[in-house]
Amino acid sequence: MTRRERFALVAVVGLAAALRLFRADGELWFDEIVTVEQHVRRPVAEIVSRYEIANNHVMNSLLAHASVAVLGESPFAVRLPAIVFGIAAVPALYLTARQLWSVETALLTAACLAASYPHVFYTQNARGYSAAVFFTLMATAFLARLLRGEFGRDRLDGPAYALASGLGLYSLLLFAFVTVGHGVVLLAARRWRVLGWLCAGAALAAALYAPMRSDLALYYTQRTTETGHPLFSTAFIEEIVPVALALAPIALGAGLLFFRLGRREPLLAALLAAPLVFNVLLPAAQFQGVHPRSFIYALPLAYLLLGEGIDWSLDRSRALALAFVAAVAGASVVPLARYYRLPKQPFVEALDYVAARRRPSEELLGVRLAGKAARFYDPSVQLVETAEELRQHLDGRARALWILLTFKRDLRRVDPEMHDWLLRATVPEATFPAAIADGAVEVRRWVPPERDQP
Repeated sequence: MTRRERFALVAVVGLAAALRLFRADGELWFDEIVTVEQHVRRPVAEIVSRYEIANNHVMNSLLAHASVAVLGESPFAVRLPAIVFGIAAVPALYLTARQLWSVETALLTAACLAASYPHVFYTQNARGYSAAVFFTLMATAFLARLLRGEFGRDRLDGPAYALASGLGLYSLLLFAFVTVGHGVVLLAARRWRVLGWLCAGAALAAALYAPMRSDLALYYTQRTTETGHPLFSTAFIEEIVPVALALAPIALGAGLLFFRLGRREPLLAALLAAPLVFNVLLPAAQFQGVHPRSFIYALPLAYLLLGEGIDWSLDRSRALALAFVAAVAGASVVPLARYYRLPKQPFVEALDYVAARRRPSEELLGVRLAGKAARFYDPSVQLVETAEELRQHLDGRARALWILLTFKRDLRRVDPEMHDWLLRATVPEATFPAAIADGAVEVRRWVPPERDQP
């Protein structure tokens, strides 16, 4: 790698850091609030031994706990581990791409990830997704070296693959699909030495998860409905449609690029695709649910396919390749601009709005998820989770009520009775848009003597 190429890589990583640090101190959204309240604030012994909800991405919880202990509890401190992994994923993608293509192709591929809106979004999310992307890329890079039989050149590749695989599992349990996918393909290909390193990584993860093994077993056998929406259910389709519509125009091109990669690197292509296959088959076989974000480790595959497209373009002309990269990076400008402009979820803004208008005798209620999140900022907010609890608040009441709502699609699915009554019997006061899909915070008001109750 020449001095000029090193400078280019530093510039790309610098761009990635700037985009991921910009406005990284914005207020927390619901999932991040759960992370802080349920995991980050707990002692280390509890973080590593208790698994009550799937939100506990253990490595992130531990690192965020340490970050908060040093820097104090703030949105930036809580997100710092995810931000570090997100920035590190850019050179990790470069390292992976170098196993497949030239330095120029690898640099341009890394530049696409540096400017990626989805990756910026997950990097500024205080959870384990950016770490899982990083370890997926690192595991892929070392795996590619191992498959080329380079044991003699660098004996550290095997342990590095095991370490990346094990820590990937500890960063996000969804990484299990990567482990299973790699294992099945390596077994079919009879690559025993590489499979041995993968097993070593799985053993490392098992040792790390050992303190919470009983909780894990209980959760994933008795609470499978909490892992997401069943595939092809209405709720899953509502979540996946916006993503599918955005990806539809490039689906055909991605298929052609995967075919091109598969012709040149058939084993590696199978290893990249296998986790996605098992991510569909295994939950479906066990009647477990998933969210679209359950496929987060597909992000490295998407950018490696972009690298294949850049490589194809460079074979024809550098101008074509640069235009291709500019188009990919440009596609992130509009969503990134909106993302930076809006808070993830504007609970503070909504609370300030109500505080400036409600009288001392008027209560403020937060319905379900809105109430749980709003209480993080204002413990005086009354939490209402069911229609019966709402009836109790309304019974004989002579004063107006202020009500906070968010995730209205979720409310309609879980409690349609309360959802319909709220829209029918309360007056909308203000809506504060959010960067999170369906995460807008709505302020509504109930005024007596209306007695239409849920």
